Amino acid sequence: MISRPHTTRLSAVLALALALTACGQKAPDARPAARPALTLSAVDVRRAQSGRVDDAVPVTGPISARMQTTLAAELEGTVTAIHVREGEAVKKGQLLAEIDPRTASLELDEKTAQLAANRARLDLARKKLQRQRELAAQGFISPNALDEFESDYRVNATQLAAQESILARARKSLADSRIVAPFDGVIYKRSAEVGQTLPKNGELFGLAALRDLEVAASVPARDIERIRLGQRASLTLDSGLRFDGRVTRINPVADSGTRSYTVFIAVDNRDGRIYPGQYARGRLVIASADATAILPLTAIRDRDGKAPWVMTLEGKRAVKRPVTIGLIDTIDGLAAVSGLPANAVAIYDHVLGVRPGDTVALIR
Repeated sequence: MISRPHTTRLSAVLALALALTACGQKAPDARPAARPALTLSAVDVRRAQSGRVDDAVPVTGPISARMQTTLAAELEGTVTAIHVREGEAVKKGQLLAEIDPRTASLELDEKTAQLAANRARLDLARKKLQRQRELAAQGFISPNALDEFESDYRVNATQLAAQESILARARKSLADSRIVAPFDGVIYKRSAEVGQTLPKNGELFGLAALRDLEVAASVPARDIERIRLGQRASLTLDSGLRFDGRVTRINPVADSGTRSYTVFIAVDNRDGRIYPGQYARGRLVIASADATAILPLTAIRDRDGKAPWVMTLEGKRAVKRPVTIGLIDTIDGLAAVSGLPANAVAIYDHVLGVRPGDTVALIR
């Protein structure tokens, strides 16, 4: 057998080199790679706010004056004077217009004279009756004869009472020639002119009291059972003007077309900023509560389940926070929550892929 010592030594050297190379390599890492940082913008988060939350019912409706009337002529005649125009404010008892009083004045004089004649006849009948009673007591006249005088006296007394009523109507007719304001308000319509002859009940003015207004608000049938007298309403005009009111009346019969109910909301308009005919939108407040943390419903996850929670951004880390939901504002989509740190920043539920513990970078 031939010996090859050089070849054997070379093989040993190569084997040793391979072994040393293998010993210098690191074993592969079995841990998963860390998730990259997520980037969110300001529209993806919402900071919890403190304030008041209202459980409310949405309402809409037109505004009208609680006291509004058409003033008409109760006396037929010619308009002799008009003292106001549209848009003027008037006080209760203020003279607005005059109708020719001459016919009414003549009638009053006639009825006054007739009343005087009736009083004279009654006075004469009283004297006759008194005399006949004295004669009857002495037996000089029969009871039947006395009854005739008693009857004559009663007839005259009845006629006098009737004439007094006629005279009162004549006085009223003369007073009706002067049209006065029945309450404080504003003239919103004028329908007559000086020289115009009006029939009885002819229209003269439209008068509305603008201090006390009301909103005839429509309420959906599903909410009517929650409405109570005295509840507060927060309302807004198309112009943006905001004002409050109170429920004073509830119509218990639904509209046959819309199946909604009408709720009347009284509005104090002493500053005169609101006008009849405008349209109001707003809410009837069923309940209110002050809260230290208010969030949009869209920032609360599993809010319809038994364990609602909020994904908060604390520092640069996403944290899952269980919360308790309090009063809910279904109109604005807000809710009072407890269980969050002060000034918590919540991540909206439309932001997908964020897990508790993730690193999050917020771009302002």
